[in-house]
Amino acid sequence: MNRKTGNHDTAQAQLRMAQNPAIRPWTLAAFILGIGFGLPAAALAQDGTVPATPRLFPTAKEEKKEEGKAMEAAAKLILPSVHFEEVTLEDAVKFLNETAKKTAAGKPVPQLKVGPDVDGKTLIKQLVLKNVPLREAAMYCANETKTLISADDKTLTFVKP
Repeated sequence: MNRKTGNHDTAQAQLRMAQNPAIRPWTLAAFILGIGFGLPAAALAQDGTVPATPRLFPTAKEEKKEEGKAMEAAAKLILPSVHFEEVTLEDAVKFLNETAKKTAAGKPVPQLKVGPDVDGKTLIKQLVLKNVPLREAAMYCANETKTLISADDKTLTFVKP
C-alpha cells in the first residue's frame, strides 16, 4: 500500500517501475538526492488502471504534433554555415531567410518572421553552426532570445512564450 495515497495499485506500479533495469539508475539518483520519483499520469492506461509495465515515455502517436508544413520543410533544408556574433533577432532572421533561399536553389522555402509581440532588437550573442537544418538554426535563435516558434503552412514565426 502506498503510504501517501493509500492506493495499492499505484504502490505496485511504483515497485515494478523501480525494478525495471532501465529506470533503476533514475530511481537511485532520486533516492540519493532525496526527491520523489513517482508514477507519472502518462504511465497509466487509458482507462486509468495501472498496466503491468507503466509507460514512462509518450508513444509515437502521442508524440507527433501538428507543426505545419513550414516546420517540416525547414527540417529538410540544410544550411551549409551559420555564424552570428552580437546580432539582433531581426538581422538573424533576415540572414537565415537569405541563406535558405540561396541553398534551396529555386524551390519553395519557408519564411522566418518576427512576431509583432516579440522584440526584434533582442541580441543573439553567438551562434556558430555548420550543415544544420533551417529548423534547428531557428530553434537555436529562439532559445537564445527566449521565444518560441509558431509554424503554419508557409512561415515560421518567433512568438512570445
